[in-house]
Order: sequence, then C-alpha cells, then structure tokens
Amino acid sequence: MSSSAPTNSAFINTRDPYQLERLAEELANRETNQRNNASPSDVDIKYTDLPDYGPLSHHNPLLTGPVFNVEEFLLSRARASLPELRTELRDYLSVLKEELVQLINNDYEAFISLSTDLRSEGSRLKKMRGPLVDLQDRIMDSRKELQAIQAAIQEKLDQRATLREEKALLHLLLKISESLTRLESLLMITYHHRDRSNRAKHVTRVAVEYTQLLYHVSKAREENCVFVDELQWRIDRIQSTLSSDLDLLFAGLLAKMKDSKPGNRLPEMERTKLLYDLREYFRTYDMLGLWRDAEDVLRREVVRPFLKKTIFQNALGAPHSPVIPKTPFHLEPRESVFLRTPYTPFTAFSPQNLSTLQTSNHLTTPPQALLAEDGNDPLVQVYNQILRHVIWEEVANAVINDLGDSIFAAGRPDDLRRNYDTTQNFLRCLELYAPSVRAVHAMREHELYREFEKRWQLPVYFQLRWKEIVADVEVVFTDLRLEPSSVIKGVPVFLLAQTKALWKAVAACWSPEILIPELSHRFWRLTLQLLSRYGSWLNSVYAIVADSNPALRLATSTSSEVSSTEATAIEDVLLRQYTAVLSDIDMLENKVDGLWKHEISIVLPPEMLESVDATSNHLVSILTKRCREALRPVQSIPTQFRAMSNKRLPTEPSYFVQTIFRPLKSFFADGPGLSLKDSYRSEYSQEIFKSVAHRYISYLTAMRKTEESLRKLKKAKKATFSLFGGATDDDSRDEERIRTQMILDVEAFGKEAQSLGIDIATNEDYESLKNTVLASDRKSLR
Repeated sequence: MSSSAPTNSAFINTRDPYQLERLAEELANRETNQRNNASPSDVDIKYTDLPDYGPLSHHNPLLTGPVFNVEEFLLSRARASLPELRTELRDYLSVLKEELVQLINNDYEAFISLSTDLRSEGSRLKKMRGPLVDLQDRIMDSRKELQAIQAAIQEKLDQRATLREEKALLHLLLKISESLTRLESLLMITYHHRDRSNRAKHVTRVAVEYTQLLYHVSKAREENCVFVDELQWRIDRIQSTLSSDLDLLFAGLLAKMKDSKPGNRLPEMERTKLLYDLREYFRTYDMLGLWRDAEDVLRREVVRPFLKKTIFQNALGAPHSPVIPKTPFHLEPRESVFLRTPYTPFTAFSPQNLSTLQTSNHLTTPPQALLAEDGNDPLVQVYNQILRHVIWEEVANAVINDLGDSIFAAGRPDDLRRNYDTTQNFLRCLELYAPSVRAVHAMREHELYREFEKRWQLPVYFQLRWKEIVADVEVVFTDLRLEPSSVIKGVPVFLLAQTKALWKAVAACWSPEILIPELSHRFWRLTLQLLSRYGSWLNSVYAIVADSNPALRLATSTSSEVSSTEATAIEDVLLRQYTAVLSDIDMLENKVDGLWKHEISIVLPPEMLESVDATSNHLVSILTKRCREALRPVQSIPTQFRAMSNKRLPTEPSYFVQTIFRPLKSFFADGPGLSLKDSYRSEYSQEIFKSVAHRYISYLTAMRKTEESLRKLKKAKKATFSLFGGATDDDSRDEERIRTQMILDVEAFGKEAQSLGIDIATNEDYESLKNTVLASDRKSLR
C-alpha cells in the first residue's frame, strides 16, 4: 500500500476548481487595508451581531449545497480574519484529502483484482456471441410466423363481422318486407274491399307499424341498399292509403258529431266511444306528424260549411236565428264576456288567466268567451257564431272576402268605429281559446292578421273625424266678438259659445263613439292643436275688439265728455266680457285636467308617458347637481374658523346657504321652467331638497370623523378639546364657534326650504340633518 502513496498524492493535488487559495489571499489583503484605515471601535461595532459558526465540516449547508456561493460563505465567517479563514480552509482541505486517500486505499485492492480477472474474458465473450446471433435469427423467424397467424386470425374476425353485419342487414330487410306485407294486409291494399269495423284501434295499429317501418327503412338507407329503393313505391302507397283512410275516418267522426241535433243528447256509451275515437285519431295524427292534414279535414268538414252559412255578403242584413248551432267540441256553458272598454288596450286575458298561461303555458279547460248580445248589431251575432269554431285563417279569409265591403267602411266613420270595436273584442275573445301566450303571438304575427289590420284604413278614418271636429270649431272661431250668455246660478256652464264649441271638440276626440285607441297619439295632437287655436282666437279677439268696439274705446278714453252713465255702462260690459273669459278658461282648465287624468293618460301609448318621466328625471338631475355644488363650502368651515384671529361667536348663517336653492328658484322664476311652475315646482322641490339634504348630512358626517381623528392626534401630545369632544383654551373656543355656525347654517337651510313650499316640521330628511348637528353638539359636551 505504501508504494501507491505517491500516485495518490499526485492525484489529490489537482488544481482547485473554486480557486479558494487565491480568493482567500485577496480577501486577506483587502481586510488588512480596511483594518488599517478603521478604528478599533468601528470593527467591534461591525461584527458584533454576526453569527458565530463552528469549525468547517461536512454538515455545513454552505459546503453541501448543489451550488457553492462564495459571498454567503464569506459572510458566514465574517468574524474570522482572512488569515484565520485561510488557515481554517487549509485544515479542512487536509481533512478532505485524508478522507479521499482513505477511500481510494479501501477500494484499491478490489480494483486491481478486477482488472486481473478480466484479462481472458474477451475471447470468452466472442465465443458467446455466435450462439446469440443464431438465437436472434430463430426468434425473428418465430416472430414472422406469429405475425402471419395473427393476420390470418384478424382476417377471419373481419370476415365474421362483415357476415354479422350482412346478416343483420338481411334481417332488417326481412323485417321491412314483412312489415310492408303486414301493412298492406291491414290496409286491405291487395283487395278491392276494405272492412273498417274496428276503425280507431285499427288505424292506430297501422300507424304504429308504419312508424316502425320508417325506422327500419332509415337504417337500411344508411347502408345504401338498392332493395329499399325498389320498395319505395310500396311505402308511398302505404303512406297515401293510411293518410287517406285516417282523413276519411276523422271526417266521418266529425260529421257524426256535427249532425247530432242540439236537443238530442247522445247516450253516455256512444258519447264515450266517440270521444275515445277522437283521441285515437288525434294521437295517430300526432304520431305521423300530420297535424296539417287534421287541420285541413277540420276546415273542410266543419269550419267551411259553417262559415258558408254564417258569413256571406248579406250576412249582416239577414235575420239570425236565436238558436246557435252546437259545436262538435263539448264546452260547458259559461257566462258571456263583455269586452267593451274604449279607453284601455284591447285584451281578452284577465290577470288570473294570463298568469296561468305564463306559468303553465297551457289551460286545462279552455274558456268560452262571447260578446255581449246586441240586437242592433248583427255583427255581434255573427262573431258569436264564429267563436264556436276557432280556426283563424278560415275566419279571416271569410270576413275579408265576404264581409269586407260591409265591415271596412272607411267612408262611414260611425259604422267603421262600431265595427272596429266589435271586431277587436271578437279577436280578444278568440285569443282566450289559445292554449298559450305563444299561440296568441303566433296568431298576431300571421300574415292574414296583419292584412286584416291594414284593411281598416285607420288614417283615413282619422282624417274624416278631423274634418268633422275641426269644421264645427272653425265656424265659431270666425266670430271675433265676446258675447257671453247669461249666468245660471248654481249651474257651471261655459259662457262663451267659442269655449263651449272648443270643449265639445276636445271631448269628441276622446269619446267612446269616436276614439280608436290605436289613433290616440293622433287625437292627442289634435287636442293640443285645438287648445292652441283657442289661445290664438283669444289674442285675436283682444286685438280686434280693442280697436273696433266703441265700448272699449270709451272705457279707455280720458275725455271728460264721457258721462258717468255711459262710463258705468261701458265698465259693466267690460266686466261681463272679461269675467266670462276668465270663468270659461278656469272651467276649461278643470275639465281638461280631469279628462287627462281619467281618460287621456290611460289611452296614450306608454312610450309617451315614459318620455315625460325620463325628461323630468334629466331636469331634476341637472338642478340637483347645481344645488349640490353650492354645499361645497361646508367642508371648509373648520379650517376657516381656526385660521381667523377674531374668536367671537358667529351670529349669522354662512353666505353659501342662500345660494343653495338659487338654481331651482331661478329655473321656475325667470328661467325656462316658468311654464312648468304650477305643475312641477312642488314635485321637483321635494326631490331636490331630499338629495341636497342627504349630501349635507354626508358632509357633516365626514367633517365629524375628521375632527375626531384630529382630536385623538392632539390628545396624544396634550389634553385638548375638539369639535365633537371636550376642549380647552383656544381649541375649545374654535370648536364652540364651529358648532354655533353649523347650527345657524342648518336653521337657515330650513328657512330656504320653507320658501320652496316644503314643510320642514314633518320632513324626515330635515329632521335627520338637525339630529346630525345636535348629536355632534351633545358629544362635544361629554
């Protein structure tokens, strides 16, 4: 082992990859220079708090980490000088070298023995290579044989899968063939006669079988079977025969139910059988997706014959029987619904029915809605007959084609108005039979429904009414004289013929005999034009009468030639005329206001009323913003009083209080809102005062929090008094002045609100504002 020592030493003394010796020498030189320039006290202070590590060992985390960090290592040994660190590192290096030599010496003998034992292994390995190559070739041959067998097995499996698919397809084709034969047998296609003894069950069974056939055919078509194409003519024949048989059976059932006389009630057993057959036919139609065919049969067998008897060109002039034909669908008699309200949008849904439709989307028992019988209106009787047969398309076509000349009488506005009202009520009653709200919307969006609405020519109707209303008013407005009628004691009447004619015209615009709700916006515009025309007439009367009426010239004359008797007579004439004008205007204002509240505002489109609310909201928003801006000086009150040298208590409110509501007052006094003063001043004032009061409260609350924070800050240094707590000396006087000023401002704010008509004694917002100030005052006294 001693002979190997020189070799091991040469191996250990390789160059250190981290160059620790060079780094140690550089750090030693640097530390020496620093210590020469530093005082002993500085050195002691610098290394006083550094950790003290033990001697270097294998357990040091800085030496066993994946990456050696020189800076961290040197900092960890900062208390040791560089010569000491170098000595410590050299000692640790010596330890490492000794351990390395020991490890090599321990394994050196085994290493030498291994090299000796492997000297003759090369030839042995070459001898072993030959059998291995032969074994590899044999394995490759076996692998090829196995792959060939696997391919043959997979081919057989694929063939079997194909056979299974073909077998399944053959079974499917057999099912199709058997189903075709069975259906042809059930439908008696191969025979010249057909037996329909079990009609309902028979057709249902055929429909089930036909549905299965279609499913099998769809599966076969996915495989592109030519056999199915060859059988298509038989499938089409079955479909045509099934559809025609179903239509024939359904038509026969409807005819049997329709031909039953109203006075003769069917036996319970027969009635039950008819209803059962009816359900079976409907179920079959639904199964085959042939609802359109069912509707066509119902139109052909029930609706069209009924409409031919009910709706024809002279239907409105012909006498109607009081006995109404019985509908084939049994409905329990209910109370008739009278839908005649010209001041609300037409609707046949009561709140209960509408909520039921919206939640469940269907009605379990459809209601029976009828128009109120009117002996003078034959159209009501026709519509009541129609309401028992509820297919809209047939009804619309019949009414448009056969009754159009009588109903859509644009040249006869009275008849058109009555017919329009009756027809709209009929449509709303018809909507009651709809199974859901969705069905109602579908009917209203139908092309025939839109054409039906266009045929009324409502703009033409309005023009005719406009001429009637305006013509009468213009006749009386041509007279520019003020000739009031005699006053009847206790009877409020218009004294001027022009005012009476104006009110008659305005009331006519909204009367049930003239108004059509869909034209409410046009009648509203006409109402405004009539009122404007009345104002223009009054201005013309004042201008013309003042120049042409001798009585007025005498009354305004300053000549002494006018006798006292004549002057008195002239004054009496003037008093009577002007009193009549003021009386009529006051009564007209009250009547128009009542007409607006009870009739006009209800009929006008919701969009118009919504625009009024939106415009008011914008106005209030702008005025509120301007009034709030005047409150900003509230926040600077504490700073202002602390900066003043004069410490006397304030006796007047702040200057800004009088400017808070100035934008609102100016708006209604001499601004653009002068014409809105009587209608909106009170409402706007309440809303704006509430918003401004809330902003005032928020300012005072924020000021209190600021003062409390300031008081706590001063209290940490010395005992002081703040706005909302105890105070002494100068701080106490400042806080007292601020509190007094706030109380004066709030009282002045309340007086400003009273000038706007706000009752501050019962106003909750003003009470909250007062409580905010008083609560601050009470807190400062504690």
